[in-house]
Amino acid sequence: MAVSPVIARILNQFGLSSLIPWASNAMIMGWSDDQLLLELYERPEFNNRFPAIKQLEAQGKLAPSPEQYIEYENTLRAAGRMWGMDVTQDEINRLIANGVSPAEAQERMNIVGAATYEAAPETRSSLERLYGISQGDFMHYWMDPKNTLGRLQQQFRTGQIAGAAMRTNKMQLTVQEAERLAGTGMSENQAVSSFGELMKMEELFHALSGNESEISQASQIEFLAGDTSVGKEVEKRASERKAEFAGGSGYGANEEGFAVGAAS
Repeated sequence: MAVSPVIARILNQFGLSSLIPWASNAMIMGWSDDQLLLELYERPEFNNRFPAIKQLEAQGKLAPSPEQYIEYENTLRAAGRMWGMDVTQDEINRLIANGVSPAEAQERMNIVGAATYEAAPETRSSLERLYGISQGDFMHYWMDPKNTLGRLQQQFRTGQIAGAAMRTNKMQLTVQEAERLAGTGMSENQAVSSFGELMKMEELFHALSGNESEISQASQIEFLAGDTSVGKEVEKRASERKAEFAGGSGYGANEEGFAVGAAS
């Protein structure tokens, strides 16, 4: 006795066509379609195909249906193809088992694609230097549900800012400095502009007499982050030097003073 068209379609859809002989025997024994489907969900082949379902149910959490599971797979693989990347089945299973939504999974994939194909080389090298994430690990790192999306987004933005500092000003930021600027909401474009301005003001950061002290890189970062005290110190120094040498300072000072807080 052959399986019903409904059961055959479901098994094929789930990628479990190998169970058609089992289903045929079950129908010979008089099982209904409903009974067969209930038993199907307990088969090891089913659990191997959709492992996250049982994991979520064991935790008392809402699990997707097999149809939703397949839709999740198709959505993520389509996003991967857009970037020329392959997502493994194990990665998909872990994302589902950890409650990562399809929208969040796509956003993770978008970060991977941007980091791999669109980011400046200095951004990629900064991600490796600051967080130990090499380009070959981008996919696995960003698709690991242990790394929260918010943290991943912050790390990428931090890498962009550190990359902009290196590209524009040859300044190598520490992870604390880069994260400080990322925390202000600074974008990569703002970082490029801000570190370009720092470069124009470079002479002001170095002491020229015993009455002056070096303005450290850490203080320069605080200046970009909006520290008004550092801004006032830089402005005061520019005015004093201008008066002393009776010439234009050339350091960006004007009637309104220095702009403090590049992110704003």
